[in-house]
Amino acid sequence: MGMNYYLKINICTKCNRHDLVHIGKQSFGWAFLFSDRYPDKKSWKKMIDRSTGVYIVNEYGDKVGRKKFWEMIEATKNKLNAWTYEKEQEGKVGIYRPYDPPEKYEYLDPEGYRMGRGEFS
Repeated sequence: MGMNYYLKINICTKCNRHDLVHIGKQSFGWAFLFSDRYPDKKSWKKMIDRSTGVYIVNEYGDKVGRKKFWEMIEATKNKLNAWTYEKEQEGKVGIYRPYDPPEKYEYLDPEGYRMGRGEFS
């Protein structure tokens, strides 16, 4: 199971209407996977930390503090990614293996953070 995280923006103070920008997903045992809106974690961090009047929320709408969010990202950085998963599963029988190479779905930014390609949930 995983948890999606969003940036809640354009919040109307009268009716609470808002827009959500998908930041990424945290799946158990895996490194956080950023969406492809920005090319790297550094760009995401810069945009989120400089924004005012916005909130990070999980897929249930619960607010997540920025400090707690970035601590989670750091804590999962060295967990599984598409390449370490492939290596870990090598030679095992009956394990799901995607037909396409990992590069089709994600890449690692210069600092080693997982970045998604295209939309995902």
